Amino acid sequence: MLTYITNTRYFYILFASLSLANLDAIGQVKPPSQNTVSNQDTLAIYVGEYAVSPNFILTFKVINGELAVIPPGQKPIPILKINTNTFADKNDKKVQMEFLLNGSGLVEKVILNQHGEKTEARRVEPTDHFNNDKLYSVEQLKTDLKSMRTILIENHPRPYEFTSKEIFERTYDSLLASINQPMNELAFHYRLMPLVAKIHCGHTKLDPSIQFQQSRPNDFPPFILYYEGKQAFVRYSANKDLPVGAEVISVNGVPITERIQNLLARTSGDGVHLNVQYYLINQPMSWFTHEMPYWYDIKRYNLVLLDSTGQQRNLNLAAIDEASFRERIPPPPSKRHQLNILENKKTALLSYPSLDFPDTNMRNRFLEETFTKLRTEGIDRLIIDLRGNSGGSPHNSAFFLKYLIPQEFRYSNIAPLPELADLKTLITPAKNCFAGKVYVLIDGGCFSSTGHLLSLLRYYKIGTFIGETTSASYSCNTNGVPYTLPHTGLRVFCPKYVYETAVNGFRRADGISPDYEVKENFKDILSAKNITLEYTIFVAEKETR
Repeated sequence: MLTYITNTRYFYILFASLSLANLDAIGQVKPPSQNTVSNQDTLAIYVGEYAVSPNFILTFKVINGELAVIPPGQKPIPILKINTNTFADKNDKKVQMEFLLNGSGLVEKVILNQHGEKTEARRVEPTDHFNNDKLYSVEQLKTDLKSMRTILIENHPRPYEFTSKEIFERTYDSLLASINQPMNELAFHYRLMPLVAKIHCGHTKLDPSIQFQQSRPNDFPPFILYYEGKQAFVRYSANKDLPVGAEVISVNGVPITERIQNLLARTSGDGVHLNVQYYLINQPMSWFTHEMPYWYDIKRYNLVLLDSTGQQRNLNLAAIDEASFRERIPPPPSKRHQLNILENKKTALLSYPSLDFPDTNMRNRFLEETFTKLRTEGIDRLIIDLRGNSGGSPHNSAFFLKYLIPQEFRYSNIAPLPELADLKTLITPAKNCFAGKVYVLIDGGCFSSTGHLLSLLRYYKIGTFIGETTSASYSCNTNGVPYTLPHTGLRVFCPKYVYETAVNGFRRADGISPDYEVKENFKDILSAKNITLEYTIFVAEKETR
């Protein structure tokens, strides 16, 4: 069995990142050098915490004379100075961090550049605390809303692709008129989210302020819900009186149907796909930002449950602290790049949860060993599990395709960024390019560059796709830049460019649809059934009889 534990990106969701293991190489730190003391002094200016998003803070420390970045729940990653105030990942020089200083010579923020995708992380000051009781005036709120609209319309490459300009502007005007009283940040954020979702771009989002992300909530919900159609079920529970699987009719007087409607209005991938929206709201940490009014500063939860006999009962639960939440509500399982040969010795399962690797050498080694093994073992059916793969480096996507497309191909005809120019040239298949039948598992979590990969596979008629429609397709908006609204500090992430693969005959609005649709439901999840994989194995065996 070949295994590679993925470190998908630096930008994980809080808590979820704790479940991802790291390769030993990532966490290795060299012995102290002879100039450790001088390095310690020189590098001290960069030391501190930097907020990438409301739920992700990077810590920079000097360890054994070298600067290292520590994502939440992970080992230190040593970085090397390559220019004035600019550092790079030792294992991947295309992952860079540029520290920006103010007029006093102090670091204000760091710009993270991962293969051309830039993200801003502002320095977190110890005195800069979030205050949920702080109210913003009507004038301040309207100014921020106007700023957000300007940012989206003037910078987004396709703001009216899925929602007409007339409807978008009408929604904006109605929202502006509805702001008639002061609000705190969380209420204002929640009010603005539907307007952002109308762009239907997975790379466009509205995050809470830097102050919010450094805050440590005192109270957490003692459960996490799973939404299906117009129903909600208990997915995780930290209370013995609330069984996993129980149906919830309402929470604190809010009917589940209303809650689902509010969540869907604030959630969007690329295009308009209901299965994608449900996929997103059912992610383990979706509640953290999407359900803030339902949990932030909430001390008690009054649930109305529906039992197996159709009878309703009330259950009153207290909120729990962070330690209890972490202990009793498990993070999602680790995802690994992994090859397994199935029992029939003719079929293999390749789990591919991300297109990113810590460095190109590890990527190259894993793929070469994987496809060499497929050839030497005489495997003629390959199942590739891309479910939940949210994308990554286009170069990693192209390199993977070398082992699947048996002819020269071009990844893209455009290069919005200089580092993507080489993907416009013809790419030659790998020597170990797989020649057997390919089956690809897909779902609403397939996003960004994973859509590019799937579009090229379909264009070259490689593979049978099984599962649910993806969020992404052959084209996406990329290279997002964060903008901070002037009063509330809400952060708008808005892409600047379009990037798409060298294919034709596709409609971006369609996503990538499966050849065989298989929908997993909550009962399948509770019983730990992998019905999509089971059905794929059945189809593979049937087609080769």
